[in-house]
Amino acid sequence: MKMAAPTASKAASLGCNNKPAFPELDFRSGARVEELNKLIQEFTKHDQREYDDQRALEIHTAKDFIFSMLGMVQKLDQKLPVANEYLLLSGGVREGVVDLDLDELNVYARGTDYDMDFTLLVPALKLHDRNQPVTLDMRHSALCHSWLSLRLFDEGTISKWKDCCTIVDHINGATNYFFSPTKVADWFYDSISIVLSEIQKKPQRGMPKVEKVEKNGTIISIILGVGSSRMLYDIVPVVSFKGWPAVAQSWLMENHFWDGKITEEEVISGFYLVPACSYKGKKDNEWRLSFARSEV
Repeated sequence: MKMAAPTASKAASLGCNNKPAFPELDFRSGARVEELNKLIQEFTKHDQREYDDQRALEIHTAKDFIFSMLGMVQKLDQKLPVANEYLLLSGGVREGVVDLDLDELNVYARGTDYDMDFTLLVPALKLHDRNQPVTLDMRHSALCHSWLSLRLFDEGTISKWKDCCTIVDHINGATNYFFSPTKVADWFYDSISIVLSEIQKKPQRGMPKVEKVEKNGTIISIILGVGSSRMLYDIVPVVSFKGWPAVAQSWLMENHFWDGKITEEEVISGFYLVPACSYKGKKDNEWRLSFARSEV
């Protein structure tokens, strides 16, 4: 019996079946859809355990470690206030939680370098005493920025912080001390490094692992490994004030979306000077007014 040879079209179709299928690609990114689906599944897993009991315990452990470390920094040279008030914000500086110069920050990627990030404002000076005269010198600064003079402070405070000031001698013989954000950040980083070095000499069970400590501009970034999580803390040395700056009083008279929802006393609970310089300002002297306390 003779068998007919397959037609050209059938042969071609049989040949096509032997070829591997082309992978599906995402039109916008050019990435394989299969790889994108894997990423989506990983992010879904991450989101599902974002706030489970284990993650909550790890977050609490990291926070306790950071706060304990700052207590030890205070004991080093008694510069930080004994009874201090920190402001802990969810999200790192790179996410815009506090407006600082992103060009001075090293690049950390969520999921690669850390799993959760926080910003911690730590008052170096806590000016909550209404009887303490304060000089915000805005003559040399852009809007919303200022120099902070310690000229009207007591000798003890000036002596304690003199090494973190720029000193200006006037023609009349008077000396002015301007609290320097860059020098404060340098001191803060050195102090934190000393404390962490001491802590790591005597590790305790369950203590977070310090994976990275870096100074990024005027902030100190610490990445802690706790259990299966990595926590990024951007620690910012600030100056804390009670009340409201006179230069912003007129703004209180305008209409706001929260009018009738919260009291004015809550709005003007306080403000900060954060170590951020304007585009043309002098980095060693200039701070920026921040209302993060009222915003939360």
